[in-house]
Amino acid sequence: MRISRLATGVVPFLLALPISAPAQAENQIDLSSISSTGTPEPVRTGFYMETSLGAFMTLGGGDSYSNMEAFLALGAGYDILDVALGTLSAGLQFQLAPSAGDCYITDSGGNDLCSGAKAQGSSTFTMAAVDAVVSFRFRLVDRLYIPARLFGGMADFTPLPRCDLVSGACGNSSIGDVWEPTMGAATGIEWATRFDHFTVGLELSGRFVPALAMTALAIYPRIKYTF
Repeated sequence: MRISRLATGVVPFLLALPISAPAQAENQIDLSSISSTGTPEPVRTGFYMETSLGAFMTLGGGDSYSNMEAFLALGAGYDILDVALGTLSAGLQFQLAPSAGDCYITDSGGNDLCSGAKAQGSSTFTMAAVDAVVSFRFRLVDRLYIPARLFGGMADFTPLPRCDLVSGACGNSSIGDVWEPTMGAATGIEWATRFDHFTVGLELSGRFVPALAMTALAIYPRIKYTF
């Protein structure tokens, strides 16, 4: 009796499994639907970090232009506004680059004063700049942008390109650097890749340092990660 009752209850349950299991599966969310259909993730906005490594040179000075040197930039920011025209962002950036082979102090005849025992400046120096950045990325088509950036801040120059930038520095070798205000702009091309979070681009920037009447140019690939 007990066996027949058990069989009477178990057999209908086993027969119902193939029917109920697919019905339950249909009600579950398919978490892989995005990747399985190939639908790309939307372009991310919000907090981001970026890095650039490229080439750098300065214009002006007694030699008119410097050698081409390496350039490094690190930055962080936040996308404030995202509209049909593009995206407005604000952030901070750090740039580091050397200028080599251009003297920014000359005599009345245009001769360099960066060599010899009585040198009044260095023709090779390093610029380390910290800037506030405001940028707007103009949307051309889906995922393709033209960025327009304005930046400004302070830059440290060491060793001194011109000793007269610091009072009492001429003839005093212990004074080795100076902070000066600086400003600039950048533009280029930018693509939000289908590799989620990552944006790549190529940019050209120009920076002006009033104290040295110096223009600094840089060209660099840019990689941005948006969280």
